[in-house]
Amino acid sequence: METEDTTPPRRDHFLALSVAYLALPCLIFLLGWVRPAIGIPVALIVAGCVAWLGWQKQPATRPALARKLLLLVLPVAFLWTLFVGVGGVLPQGSDYMKHNLLFHDLTSSSWPVKYPHAGGGTYLCYAVGYYLVPALGGRVLGVEAIRTLTFLWTFAGLALFFWWAATVSKSPRVTIAAILLFAPTAILWALFKSHGLPGVITTAALEPKLLYGGLLFNGFDSFTRFNYTPQHALTGWLGTAVLYEMLWARKNPRGAIFVWALCVFWSPLTSLGLLLVPLAAWQRVRWRDYIEPLNLLGGGGLLVILAIYFQGHLPLPDKGFIGTFLPGSQWLLYYALFLILMFLPILFLWLDHRAAAAPSLQIRDLQRPPVAGQCARAALSRALGRADHDV
Repeated sequence: METEDTTPPRRDHFLALSVAYLALPCLIFLLGWVRPAIGIPVALIVAGCVAWLGWQKQPATRPALARKLLLLVLPVAFLWTLFVGVGGVLPQGSDYMKHNLLFHDLTSSSWPVKYPHAGGGTYLCYAVGYYLVPALGGRVLGVEAIRTLTFLWTFAGLALFFWWAATVSKSPRVTIAAILLFAPTAILWALFKSHGLPGVITTAALEPKLLYGGLLFNGFDSFTRFNYTPQHALTGWLGTAVLYEMLWARKNPRGAIFVWALCVFWSPLTSLGLLLVPLAAWQRVRWRDYIEPLNLLGGGGLLVILAIYFQGHLPLPDKGFIGTFLPGSQWLLYYALFLILMFLPILFLWLDHRAAAAPSLQIRDLQRPPVAGQCARAALSRALGRADHDV
């Protein structure tokens, strides 16, 4: 039987800081790229939505971050930022040719950044959410500060995510260890690309098939994504954490569309994947609750502006359903292998969650004689004491 939640309401600092983190580039964009008559009113609405979400008190869904866990979260976030090449301290992925060019243009050119084109002038049309905060700092402090600012900006976002990971379950160290353990699963995909699947898929013409299927250079594991495309990876991690808290833990969709719109500015493609979160939580929320001011004004207004902005993207030469590029039915097997590696961490965390939620005391123990019942109650008290200690 479910009991009424008597947890006193409190402000969720993780949610407030995470929404502010995602919204800050959007505010810079609205004030620096959009015509003031449109950008300023929408920026005020976005700022108001962020303030409302951060100020509201609700029953706690997670414990507060203990100091000993903070000493775990910060070093993990720092080392992850360092190892994936952010800031250029350690080797960077080849995509940093593009990242560094974007930082250069955003720092040295007037906003909005414009380029000459055969059909006339065009503007920088890209998911620039990850870049705008360090770029704005570089415009003030000089281009030499971009490396340090990008490192600090990425470290802040990762620290927020690992904060959530450390408090979302009763086993914070197991959760973070699972994330780190399954981060380099690209090793398995690299073996598949080199050796195929013995007895099922040969290496003959495997590389061009994966290339046409969009899987050869697909950074589907967390380490590869951060090493090559931190703007997409950070959106996926932090966006998932925030939407999970809203829709799954709190069962309240107020502001969820607004948060999703913030993620669209960071990475439109990653935001499509984030739609799996409301899909998974569709039975936990009332869909009519999505119709409320934060979603309609904040999320709706921002999505309209972003839809107009992304229309400036030059047409892609290759686009369409994957079957048009990889004919036959073999692509289904490739994507099945791809999805298995993708969902291994989720399966592991789900099993850990079920194990943590399983009762440590069997009902039959309560049906024994009084002496056994006293022992059972003592065991239950110790178990609850351990659970409180873990939290």
